[in-house]
Amino acid sequence: MDIYTFLDRYRIAYERFDHPAVYTWEEAEKLCPDMPGKSVKNLFLRDRDGLRHFLVVVGYEKSVEVILDEAVWGQDLQCHPLVNTATLAIPHEGIKKFLEASGHTYKVLDVPTHAE
Repeated sequence: MDIYTFLDRYRIAYERFDHPAVYTWEEAEKLCPDMPGKSVKNLFLRDRDGLRHFLVVVGYEKSVEVILDEAVWGQDLQCHPLVNTATLAIPHEGIKKFLEASGHTYKVLDVPTHAE
């Protein structure tokens, strides 16, 4: 079932706004029409077993920080290039250069295996 069918089935009101593809909030502010509601960023996470799911929602104006688990910091990483048809293998030094060049702040933390 697609999202429109779901919304209609449960009588959930919505307005659809079509606009050009945008890749940054600066572009969205220039190219998107005025729309009701709060603009947000979403990050969907799940554990390895698919048992716990998290949807992190913040306002679009938030300075989003990258959190890297200590267990992966220092290693080469496989990264998603915003399409689901490719994976990029990037050496650790390349990851550091990317974070610095893009202006993303980051923290290296010991992310626990299970919620406590």
